[in-house]
Amino acid sequence: MEQLVSEQAARIERGELGIDEDVALHREIAQASGNDVLASLVSVLRQSHRYHLIVTSARSIMGSGLVVDHQASITAISLRNPDDARTTMDDHLRGLTQDCHRYVSR
Repeated sequence: MEQLVSEQAARIERGELGIDEDVALHREIAQASGNDVLASLVSVLRQSHRYHLIVTSARSIMGSGLVVDHQASITAISLRNPDDARTTMDDHLRGLTQDCHRYVSR
């Protein structure tokens, strides 16, 4: 997971979106959760290239720190702290929702 976050950060620094790394990271996190429903949901959502292109682009345009969000989640997971992992992912998803609303409303 750390490698994916590092690769995503490098792509973003080069002006890219880091979509492939984002997709892979979310799949790894979902699998690591042990929650089959979550893993299936992430898999279905991430099968649509258009979905992750729109979401990642909207977050980038709105100036969100994807890598910062992801690093916080990875840190909580690596520390085996499920409460912090859940909180950081909840914050990440709320930020995503807010960014999408702001993007559509502009």
